[in-house]
Amino acid sequence: LKLTTTAAAPTPPVVTEVLPPSGPCTGGTRIVILGSNFINCPGLKVRFGDMVVPATFHEQGTLICVTPSRNRGRAPVSVTNDGVNFCETQSYFLFE
Repeated sequence: LKLTTTAAAPTPPVVTEVLPPSGPCTGGTRIVILGSNFINCPGLKVRFGDMVVPATFHEQGTLICVTPSRNRGRAPVSVTNDGVNFCETQSYFLFE
């Protein structure tokens, strides 16, 4: 009989709200991301469409970051704790 133990995969982060929901396409807007399962670690990052920026862990369920410069339009916002696997998202930021 061979016993194997597998570590449970960590629960992926969840983004529930982005405040403010829009800002200039020149970037530089300081935003708050609300959600759950954020981990205060070196791999913590936020992605706006295909652009990745560092995030600051503020408290459980709250991240702070600065938007990148990007073309006008709506970009999905997702978070990763390990720098590789980004969460699925229903939250967006509008670059105006």
